[in-house]
Amino acid sequence: MADTGIGIKKEDLSSLFTPFERIEENKNRTIEGTGLGMSIVKNLLDMMDSSLHVESTYGEGSTFSFSVVQEVVSWEPMGDFAEMYERSLESTKEYHTAFQAPDAKILVVDDTKMNLTVIRGLLTPTRIDITTALSGQEAIDKVSNTHFDMIFLDQRMPGLDGIETLQYMKKNLPEKIEGVPIIALTANAISGARERFIKAGFDDYLTKPIDSVKLENTIAAHLPKNLVIHPEDEGYEDVSEDASATTDKAPQDEMLKKYSQFDEISYNDAIANCLKEEILSEAINDFYAASKTGPDEIEKYLTEKDLKNYTVKVHALKSSARLIGAMDISKQAAFLEKCGDDQKISEISDLTPKLLSDYRAFSDKLKALLDEIKGSDDDLPEIDSAGLSEAYAGIKEYVDAFDFDSADSILEMLKGYRIPDEEKTKYEQICDMIMKLDHDGLMEVL
Repeated sequence: MADTGIGIKKEDLSSLFTPFERIEENKNRTIEGTGLGMSIVKNLLDMMDSSLHVESTYGEGSTFSFSVVQEVVSWEPMGDFAEMYERSLESTKEYHTAFQAPDAKILVVDDTKMNLTVIRGLLTPTRIDITTALSGQEAIDKVSNTHFDMIFLDQRMPGLDGIETLQYMKKNLPEKIEGVPIIALTANAISGARERFIKAGFDDYLTKPIDSVKLENTIAAHLPKNLVIHPEDEGYEDVSEDASATTDKAPQDEMLKKYSQFDEISYNDAIANCLKEEILSEAINDFYAASKTGPDEIEKYLTEKDLKNYTVKVHALKSSARLIGAMDISKQAAFLEKCGDDQKISEISDLTPKLLSDYRAFSDKLKALLDEIKGSDDDLPEIDSAGLSEAYAGIKEYVDAFDFDSADSILEMLKGYRIPDEEKTKYEQICDMIMKLDHDGLMEVL
C-alpha cells in the first residue's frame, strides 16, 4: 500500500510500531486515534509468520508492504476484465428515472465545467430545462433575468462563493428567489454540514461527486408538486436509454476500455460517478481540456502566495479528478486543500510540486489516449474558408446570447471536417474558450 501523505522522518520509523505513540502529534492533532493501528497490524502479521516493511520519504509519502503464504483453494479463474467491463456497462442501463419535469427550469452553478456536464447528463431523462453558470456573478445575472424553479449552488467557487452569492440574492433579488429552493453543492461532506447550510439560508445540500438517485430525490422533494410527473401520469414520455443506438459508439467504447486500464484511475469509481458511458466520455474530455491550463493556474497562485484562490483551485481538482476516477490526484488535492484551509504554507510549498508533476503526467497520458482514439483526420473532407467563416459567425451569434450549448453543437459539427493547417491554432483556441465558457475571450477572437 502506498500513500501520498506527509511521510515519516527516518528518526521516527523506530517509534512507528510503539502502542499509543503517534508520530508528529503536533502536526496531526486534528486526527483522532490512539496510535494502536500499526502495532495491531504488526502483531497480526507476526502471527502469520510475516512482517511489515516500511519505506518512506518525508514530504512525499510512505509505502507499506508484506507477504504471506496463502493456500490456494482453487486455481479456477474468478473472472476476466472484459466480462467485468461489459457487466459494468450493463448495470448502468438498468437505471431508470423516477419522474420527469418538462416544465421545470433549474439553474446549476459550479465553477468546474465537467461537474455541469455530468449533472446535465444525469438529468437528461427527467426532461428538465437545465441552465448552467460557472460563477456566482454569472448566476446572479441569470437569476436577475429568468425565473428558476430550483437552484443548485456550488459552495466553493473563485470570486463570490456559494454562501456569498446566496446572501447577495437574498438582499438584492428577494423577489426573484422567493419560494425558490436553493440547494448547496459541496465536495466536503462533514458532520453537521446540513445544519450549517440550512443556517446559511440554503434549503438542502448535496455532496459531490453527485449521486444520481440522491440528485433526483432532492429535486422531487423540493420542486413544486405540480411540475413533477410520474410514469403513470399523463405527459410522461418513455425516454429510451437506447435512443442513440443508431450512432457510431465504437470510438467511445474503445476509449473507455483503454481508459479503464490506466493504472492511475479507478474505472469502477468513474462509472459509478458518471452512471453512463457517454457522460463519462464527456467528462474525460472536459477534464483533459481543463488540464491544459489547470496546473499552470495552481502554480501561479502558489507563486503569488494567493492562498484563497490556490485553495479554490485544488478543491476543484479534488472534485473533478475524483469524478473521473483519478483517485491519487484527488487525494493529493484534498490534502493540499486542507493545508490551504489551515494555512500550512510550508506543507503546501513542499507537496504542490508532486501534485503538479502527477497532474501534468496524467494529462499527457490522457492526450495520448485521445489522440490515439481520434486518429488521423486525413480521411475527412477539408472545410473551405467560406464554410468555416459561416460556422464561426454562428458560434459568435450564440456566444453573444450566452447560448454556449448551441455554440458547442456547431463545434461538434466541425469535428466531421478537417480544419486547414493555417486555421488550427484559432480553432483550438475557440474550442478551449467554449469549454471554459469564456464569453469575452470568444467575442474578441471571433
